[in-house]
Amino acid sequence: MKTNFFLGLIFAFLLHFNLNAQRALKGIVNDSIGEPVPYVNVVLKKDSKIISYATTSVNGYFKIDFENIENFEIVISGLGYNTISKSISVDNSDTAEIDLGVIVLLESLITLEEVELSANKPIIVKNDTISIKVESFLNGSEEVVEDILEKLPGVEVGKDGTIRVQGQSVEKVMVEGDDLFEKGYKLLTKNLNAGVIDKVEILEHYSENALLKNIENSDKIALNLTLKENRKTTLFGNVTASYGTDNFYEEKANLISFNKKTKYYFFGNLNNIGSDAIGDIYQIIYPDVFTSTTYVGDGTSGINLLNLYANTPDLDENRYNFNNAELASINGIYNPNENTKIKALLFFTSDERNFNSNRIEQFDLPPAGFTNTEDYKLRKNGSAISAKLDGLFNIGKNKQLEYVGRYSYGKFEESSALIFNQESIEEDLKSNSEFTDHRLTYTSKLNDYSALQITGRYIYDLRPQDYNVNSFVFQEVFPERDDIEEIRQNSTNKLGFAAIEGVYLMNKKRSNVTLKLGYTKTENSLNSQLTLIDGDGQIFQTGEDFNNTFNYDVGDIYLKSKYIYTLDKISVRPSLDFHQLFVNSTNNEVNPFIVIPGIGLSWEINKENKLFASYKYSSKNIPLSSIYDNFSLNGYRSLRRGTGDFQLLRGSFFLASYILGNWSDSFLINASLLYNLDEKYVSSNSLIRSNFTQSSSVILRDREFYSINLSVDNFLEKLSSNIKLKLGISKNAFQNIVNQSELRSVNNLAFNYGLEYKSVFLGSLNFHFGTNWENTIIETSVKNKNLNNTSFLDLNFKINEKFNFNLKNEQYYFGNISNKNTFWFTDFQAFYKIKKNKLNLTLQANNLLNTNSFTNFSINDTGFFKSDFELLPRYFLLKFEYRF
Repeated sequence: MKTNFFLGLIFAFLLHFNLNAQRALKGIVNDSIGEPVPYVNVVLKKDSKIISYATTSVNGYFKIDFENIENFEIVISGLGYNTISKSISVDNSDTAEIDLGVIVLLESLITLEEVELSANKPIIVKNDTISIKVESFLNGSEEVVEDILEKLPGVEVGKDGTIRVQGQSVEKVMVEGDDLFEKGYKLLTKNLNAGVIDKVEILEHYSENALLKNIENSDKIALNLTLKENRKTTLFGNVTASYGTDNFYEEKANLISFNKKTKYYFFGNLNNIGSDAIGDIYQIIYPDVFTSTTYVGDGTSGINLLNLYANTPDLDENRYNFNNAELASINGIYNPNENTKIKALLFFTSDERNFNSNRIEQFDLPPAGFTNTEDYKLRKNGSAISAKLDGLFNIGKNKQLEYVGRYSYGKFEESSALIFNQESIEEDLKSNSEFTDHRLTYTSKLNDYSALQITGRYIYDLRPQDYNVNSFVFQEVFPERDDIEEIRQNSTNKLGFAAIEGVYLMNKKRSNVTLKLGYTKTENSLNSQLTLIDGDGQIFQTGEDFNNTFNYDVGDIYLKSKYIYTLDKISVRPSLDFHQLFVNSTNNEVNPFIVIPGIGLSWEINKENKLFASYKYSSKNIPLSSIYDNFSLNGYRSLRRGTGDFQLLRGSFFLASYILGNWSDSFLINASLLYNLDEKYVSSNSLIRSNFTQSSSVILRDREFYSINLSVDNFLEKLSSNIKLKLGISKNAFQNIVNQSELRSVNNLAFNYGLEYKSVFLGSLNFHFGTNWENTIIETSVKNKNLNNTSFLDLNFKINEKFNFNLKNEQYYFGNISNKNTFWFTDFQAFYKIKKNKLNLTLQANNLLNTNSFTNFSINDTGFFKSDFELLPRYFLLKFEYRF
């Protein structure tokens, strides 16, 4: 309570201090006939630097806050109008609000007597591209591209590096229009030097294929980074060397060259400070798995039966990830002529990671509850190499051929040492991954409004695993074996995929048509063998119920159709898909015919109000992970098997969203409603004992899920600040079976609500604070509740052009289960520019309060769980960065 009181005093003081230092300038911008001119830029400059800006309203009105300074310039500009630049002099006797009256923008040329300036517009909206001049939003503390994106309006960067724009996931991040990383863009955003970026372009309705621009109907979003002019024709980069207390270090190198015919990127990173230099290795090797489908076969990959999993806290990874990471990536683009582009990527990473935690599990299950304890130490060693080759060949003006080839190989060794209910257990898992993917796409633009695209694809994914654990907790499952001391499981999943697809697209004034005709064949085989070993090393087979030789082949002949008809501001979007499946699994053979209808509606009420709604009667095949018929290990005390039979999982999906506001507005609302009803879904029939669990997949009916989300983003001109409000409600209602019970209903209700406040004062001090609450209620025969809170306060002090520092504070609160727990973290960074754009010095202090452990609470339908995690200790790091 005392801490919160003092934080409140700090906020009040900072707000009062900055408000007293603010004054306002207002006026109205008209054209030559006296009509108001909306959405033009009003910029205040001091010594040629932007100190504040605003945009006129629909009535031509503007109001712009500024520091209590005496002399500056105002620059007013708009598309189709001549720029006006005037000097403004202010003395202390003037009122707090200075009214400039009516300012006239003329279409004819105006010559200024003393000085002529062009307005440096912070945000320019042109058709489907929003161009953001980044220097207007930075404070000098930015090191990599990710730090820039976090400060841009409408852009969110998740803790894992995932980027969203106005709530929608970004498909890719390009540099100067070229992309090499696809969904693995975190490799770029976490490593590319922030100092070379001039603009960030947000590309709405993005088309992967340039020939399909303005033909296909796309709702994708991509980002394009444009470089500063002096970086576009030279070799440039940066080298960072750092060393700290307790032998902590981080070394980085970026080397980039842009020429007319060639472009090269080189990234290198070595660190042991928990930094995830590559973002997510999975997105590099399998970039299409968790994304929307662009080409036939996207999202296709094999499975692993086992993964030594570490429960991780809801913290930034650099607080709990004890690592030793090595990364090297080289990428090149070669344009031998105007009709050919060749892109190549070679990527290597090696990482040693350690996780340490303690866990208490309280199960509230019939016939009697019980408690498990686990002291867990996990070590993960992995290395992977990935190569990618793209070739784009223009065949005349309206035809192109594209080849994309990818090969990845990974080798991973995982081991754990744990104490489970006072028993010492050791695990060892060795996994390999070999993945290859070849895609050939031919595109022909038939005319200005139609195109034909033909794609062929082949994918191969091989995943062998060898697992050993020196303990035996399955005496109840194997009562005849009382002398077993070790369990071993060998498994292999092999996937092969082939496809051919033709797509016809047509886009006319009021209608858009997409037709897809294709055939896919997926062959999936899973083999696993579970063996028991006694104290003398003698091996015992476990029998048919614990070994798998399962084949799952699916052929699909399909026709997909989508039609969009637009009348004025309303678009109607019906769709109809037909699938003839040929399913052949180890246990059955079926050939179902499926029809999938859908309908969508979008309504642009006006430029600031947009409404969208869609409904689809969905259908998907049961995955391999839920269909194999015999038990396999998926943990040292967990056995699992699938249904054994093929099933179609049908359901209804409804989505509605509403947006109020545009990029040029200071007020933005985004609301969405999602509802999903699964007529059939995969649930579980579980036997949960104190020492082990045994689970079988079962098909049940009528699972219901809904989610309502609301976000409000408002720029408060009078306070020179931005405020964000978020509200979310979701409910998941399903059934399962536990310990031979009848079907038990589970209702999972979650609320989250939060607020953020960020100042954009012109002075040397700015702050950013926020809080977020998560309330979870799970109801079965009993009701469990959990309430978590996360709050933060970030302070930025800009002493002068060379020196600034940041103070980052975080608070985590857990309650409603056991004893209340509160955890605090404070980090500090000081930046000193020894030579502008050349040499920087940074002092970094992490975990100043030396919080060495962190506790998470969570609940589910079987009980509640408490996990304690070991954290990286307090350390200091001194960084030298040289840019060239």
